[in-house]
Amino acid sequence: MAVFGLHAKFTALPGKRDEVVDILLKAASLMSDAEGCEFYVVNLVPAEPQDVWITEFWASREAHERSLTLPGVRDLIDDLIPLLQGRGERVELLPQGGHGLPPS
Repeated sequence: MAVFGLHAKFTALPGKRDEVVDILLKAASLMSDAEGCEFYVVNLVPAEPQDVWITEFWASREAHERSLTLPGVRDLIDDLIPLLQGRGERVELLPQGGHGLPPS
């Protein structure tokens, strides 16, 4: 089971949310091959029209950190930053189990 998770919120500049979603979906595609990535989902909240959330679960914190060095990831981050208002929010999670996570 995943031992490290993240829930992160990105607030797009006005009119840029769809571009932010596209970039994060490209990142999700790259994560499908990342060792230790168990879950990477891009989310929208209807009441927050400029915000995009991602939810990630990883086999370890180190697996997440290694994913940031995969080919193409840095380019996506560089494309994403100018589309955002500030740094966003990030909450680290310690998954305890539940439906959808691989068993330990």
